[in-house]
Amino acid sequence: MRVCMQQRGLYTVMDETGKTMSARVSGKWMHEAKDALDFPVVGDWVWVRRDAGVMTHLEKRKNVLTRIGADPSGRVRQPIAANIDWLLCCMALGKDVHPERVTRYLSAASGAGITAAVLLTKADLCTNAAAAVQTVQEALPGVECIPLSAKDASAVEALRSRIAQANWTVALAGASGVGKSTLCNALIGEEYLRTGEVREGDMRGRHTTTRRELILLPEGGALIDTPGMRAFALDESDVESVFERLDVLRRECRFGNCTHSCEPGCALIAAAERGEVNQKMLRTYTQLLAEQSMRRRRKK
Repeated sequence: MRVCMQQRGLYTVMDETGKTMSARVSGKWMHEAKDALDFPVVGDWVWVRRDAGVMTHLEKRKNVLTRIGADPSGRVRQPIAANIDWLLCCMALGKDVHPERVTRYLSAASGAGITAAVLLTKADLCTNAAAAVQTVQEALPGVECIPLSAKDASAVEALRSRIAQANWTVALAGASGVGKSTLCNALIGEEYLRTGEVREGDMRGRHTTTRRELILLPEGGALIDTPGMRAFALDESDVESVFERLDVLRRECRFGNCTHSCEPGCALIAAAERGEVNQKMLRTYTQLLAEQSMRRRRKK
């Protein structure tokens, strides 16, 4: 059976027919678990004693998306979802497009071995979606970028068909109010998840999703909706693959331990001064690279 919802110590699991039931972790499992990653998360496949409603074993995971929790030590790993085939990193269109907002999700996905794309939601609120896509592609070359409005039935159907044909488990990640729940409802074909009104000031919705949930799509595949996360501290990550062009330039710096902030002979600073590198992306890259290095040192 598959975990489709978690609320504290109680889980909802689903069988191959879509029938659900409540279940809890066995006492032996609870005793042997060392941290949060040893417990089931949404998307996991588990063995369940149906007569007792008890989960006894966890199937080997294909992958698991994680972050570092808010613990001051910076050592508590927090699983978000498991066995993801495609992560859609959502960013709302409207006024300005800031590709750096999704780089944490892309870095975490790459570190976990999950294929990811940038989904530009609320395309109906943007006067030039093509220019927005170009902005993202220039900042993140090699990353697929999909503009989509949940109100565009043909665009929603195209995405639904793509997921169904591959029978993918697709997770939606992004900040609060970018339209994840609205998109989920459009893909499901009914108002399954609660959504919020769009604010006039920034054209963003209000935070509505409070839990992670796996939902089967009617034509095939599944969606995992996640709450908007104010902070996403990197755990397992691969920043270099997301910022591939900047990482190539970094190797041309005069000093091997260059921080790309003030050192002479820094190839990245020189490229930024020539206008070849976006200043915001450069700051994001150096910040995430430092965070990733610190995390790797702590693990050692």
